[in-house]
Amino acid sequence: MANAILSQRDEIVAAVEGHNVVAFSGPTESYASSYIPSFLYKAGFTSSSNCRKNPPRICVAHSRHQEVKSSAESCSVLINNPSKVACHLGSAASLDSTADIVYVTEDCLLRRLVADPLLSDYGVVILTGLQDRLLCTEILLALLKRILSKRSRLRIVLIFEGGNVDDVLTFFRRRATEKDTAAETSPSCGDEVSKPNPGSLLPLGDVYHVHLKCDSISYKVQYLSAPCPNYLDAAVSTVWSICRSEPSGNVLVFVPSSEELELLHTNLLESAKSFREQGAGSLNVVPLGVGGSTEQHIKKNPYASRNIYICCDLKDYRSKVDSIRYVVDCGFSRRMVSDHVNTGSVACTVTATRDEMRRRSNIIRGSGKCYRLLTEAHFMDNSLVMEFPISEMKTTDLTTMILFIKSLGVADFSDFEFVVQPPIDAIEHALTTLFLLGAIDGNGDVVYPCGNVMAELPYTAMLSNFLYRSTELGCSAEALTICAMLEVQDIVLKRGNVKSTYQTERLQAAMRGFAASEGDLFSYFNVYQLARYYRDEDSKWLGRHMVSGSGIRSAEKIRSQLAALLKKYQLPEVSCGDNSAVLLEAVFKSFFLNVACKEHLVRTLLTSRHLDVGLKVKSKVLDDEGNAILTNELQPYLLVASLDTSKTRRLYIHSGSFLADEQPDWVVFNESMDIDGEYFMRDVTAIQPEFLQKYAPHYYGEVQVRSYLTDN
Repeated sequence: MANAILSQRDEIVAAVEGHNVVAFSGPTESYASSYIPSFLYKAGFTSSSNCRKNPPRICVAHSRHQEVKSSAESCSVLINNPSKVACHLGSAASLDSTADIVYVTEDCLLRRLVADPLLSDYGVVILTGLQDRLLCTEILLALLKRILSKRSRLRIVLIFEGGNVDDVLTFFRRRATEKDTAAETSPSCGDEVSKPNPGSLLPLGDVYHVHLKCDSISYKVQYLSAPCPNYLDAAVSTVWSICRSEPSGNVLVFVPSSEELELLHTNLLESAKSFREQGAGSLNVVPLGVGGSTEQHIKKNPYASRNIYICCDLKDYRSKVDSIRYVVDCGFSRRMVSDHVNTGSVACTVTATRDEMRRRSNIIRGSGKCYRLLTEAHFMDNSLVMEFPISEMKTTDLTTMILFIKSLGVADFSDFEFVVQPPIDAIEHALTTLFLLGAIDGNGDVVYPCGNVMAELPYTAMLSNFLYRSTELGCSAEALTICAMLEVQDIVLKRGNVKSTYQTERLQAAMRGFAASEGDLFSYFNVYQLARYYRDEDSKWLGRHMVSGSGIRSAEKIRSQLAALLKKYQLPEVSCGDNSAVLLEAVFKSFFLNVACKEHLVRTLLTSRHLDVGLKVKSKVLDDEGNAILTNELQPYLLVASLDTSKTRRLYIHSGSFLADEQPDWVVFNESMDIDGEYFMRDVTAIQPEFLQKYAPHYYGEVQVRSYLTDN
C-alpha cells in the first residue's frame, strides 16, 4: 500500500499546490494521513521562503487520540526529523508550537477556532476520516469553507478511506460556482459531480479529487448460509473454525460495542484454554482500544501460534499490530442517534454499511478470508444495509455544536451553510435546551461567561453546564475532578481485564469501597482522591484496587486543562469540602432535564399545564406487612420530562454504574446508550423528588409529583 501512494507523490503535491481544496480517496491502509503531510513538508510547504503570504505550517486533524499519536509517529519517521512534528492531545491552548506539522484531534481544532477564527497559524489543514460522516468533521468542513472566503491561499486537504465523496465535493463546488458567478464568468463544470476514475485528477472548479491507488484484492469473502440468532456465538464458532482448519495467520474480529467486546473476550479466553489443553497450541486473545496497550498483551505469550484481536472500530486497528489474514465481521457498528423525547442522544447499535464492511475486510494481507456473519442476500439488500453512512448531522443531537457555532458569532443559522442541512426539530431542540441551561438568552445570543465556557468544553451540554454551575455554587474543585474522571471512566477501572470470577469479585469489592450513596459522579471523585493519596504511600495500592495508573494520570492532565479554562474566564476554583449537598445541588441544576424515576412510583403527575398521566404498575413492590420488596432485577425508569408523550421509553441503570445494585427511586443522568434495544443510563446520581420544585422551578413550574407504592 505504501508503494502505491509513493508512486503518486508528484501528483499529490501538484494537486495541493494548485488548488484550495483537494480530496483524496483510497484504501484504509494507504497511510495518507502520514504520507501526504511528509510529501508537502519535503516539497517546501513549511518553508517561509516558499510559502509567501501563507503560514508555513501544516495541521492534521483526526477524530481520535490514538490516531493522532500513531500518525504523528509515522510522519516523524518519514521526514526523519521528529522535532518538526508535534502531537497535541490536550486543550486548544497547547497548539502553540514551533513544529512544522501539527497533529491534533478534530475537537481540539474546533476549540482552536474560538481563539483564532481564521486558523492563521496554518497554511494547510488536513482532515481525515471523512468517510464516517461524523458531526465534528462536518462542522469543521462548514467552518473551513467560511474561512476560505477570507483566506484565498489556504489549502484544505480531505482524506477519505473509501466512502462517498460526492456530497463533500458538491459542498465545496458551490463556493467555486458562486465565485465564478460573482466574477461574471461561466462555471467550468455542469451541475453534476463527475465520477472519479482511478488515478485521475478531476478538476471541479477549485476542487480536485485524486483517487489513491491500491494493491489488487486477493482475499475471499464468505457469508452465512442462513441468518444467525446470536452474532457473538457465531463469532466464537467462526474463530475456532479458523484456528482448526485454516493456515496460520492472525484474526481480527469486529463487534459493535465495548460491552460485546468484553463478553467476546471472556468467551474466547475460555475457549483458548480448552484449545491449548487439546494440544492445538496457544493463542493470544487481545482486545484493541480498551485497557492496556497491545504490546503488553502480546508479551504475555510471545510463542503463541496465532493472535486473535477484537475491536469495536476500524480505527482501533493499528498498523503496528501484526498483519491480519482473517477478518470476522459481525456486521454491526455504533452510531449516535438523537432521541429528543427521552434522552437527547443515545449510542445505538446499527447495521454497518457496505462501505464500512468493505473497509474492514481491506486490511487483510495476502490471500486471506473475510467472514461476514450475515447472508449475502442480506448484505446486498438496500432496504437492510445502506451503501454509505448517513451524516450525523441528520441523526444525532446538535445541542453542543449549535452552541459552539453561536459562540463563533453566527447569529442566524439561515446564513450558515452546512454540508447537509440538519433537521429543523433538531435545531429547535438544541436552542430550547441551551436556553433552559442558561447558555443563551431569549434572543438566542450566547450568555457570557456561561455559554462561552460550555462552548469550549468537549462534553454534553449538561456536563459542561455542571462545570460552570459549580463555580457559582463554590464546588468547582470537585467538579473539575468529576469531569476529568468521567472522560477516562472507561479505562480508569480495570473492567476490561476481568478474566475470571476471582477478578470480577475483586472489581466489585473495589467499586463498593469507592461507592458513594449519591452515585457515579461522587464515586469517581472518590476514586481520584484515594488513588492520588495512596499511590505514593503504597506502590501496589492501585493494582489491589483495580485502578489504572495511566487512567489516573490522564485524569490529572485533563483536570489541569479544565482548570486553565476556568482561569481563562476568571472563574474561581473553590472546594466545598465536606458539604456534599452543595455539589449535589450543582449536579441537579445542570442535569434537571434528565430526571428519571422508577416506573412503579409514578401514578399521577400534576403540573401547571394540568397534565394527568396514568401508568400501569407491572409488579407488586410491597409485601403483606407493607415492607418494600427488594429485587436484583433491573427496574425500569421513566424520564419525567417525557411523561406527557406517547413515545416514553423505559430506562435502566447501566450495569457499570456504582448505583447498579442500589437502584434509587429518583435519579438524574448524563447520557444513555442502547444495548439490545434497551436504553441504559450512564453517569447516574441519586436525587430527591423535591429537587424538581426547589432547584428547577423555571422548568417544572408548579409541578407536584406524588409517588405511590402499589397496594395490590
